[in-house]
Amino acid sequence: MSAIDPSRRRARHTCSGEFIRDQKTAPVPGVPAIVPSRVDVGPGEPTFTALEVLAYATTHYSGAAVARIEFLTNEVLRTRPGQGEHLPDDTSLCLLTLHGTFVHELPPFIRQMQIAVPIKNRLTLTFHGVTGNLLSEGFSHQHEPE
Repeated sequence: MSAIDPSRRRARHTCSGEFIRDQKTAPVPGVPAIVPSRVDVGPGEPTFTALEVLAYATTHYSGAAVARIEFLTNEVLRTRPGQGEHLPDDTSLCLLTLHGTFVHELPPFIRQMQIAVPIKNRLTLTFHGVTGNLLSEGFSHQHEPE
């Protein structure tokens, strides 16, 4: 068997959709969510559109109303109280804010204690603007500042 030249390794998908990358390459944050469709973009520009974000929301959160779709950098996001990702400031992000009724899924041991499940009415999802990966989600009440 011949050895594979490490400089010729490329990213590829496994059956489960995970990326296998060269060890020298930084890992891709988040989990796959929106498939990028735009290839003619400059550095730091989103590789998907607001319509694709809307399609993701409709598919995965059919009972919720889309309140806002924003494309911004992590630097701008960090200016908002309690928000921001652990990524460089120039990282392109997409925020999707949904209104509806969202119930936290609690672990079985807490469900057995019959503790009330908190219901929230706003969900914010943060996507990586280049990969389309879902980075985080946050629940809150609508009366809290956006």
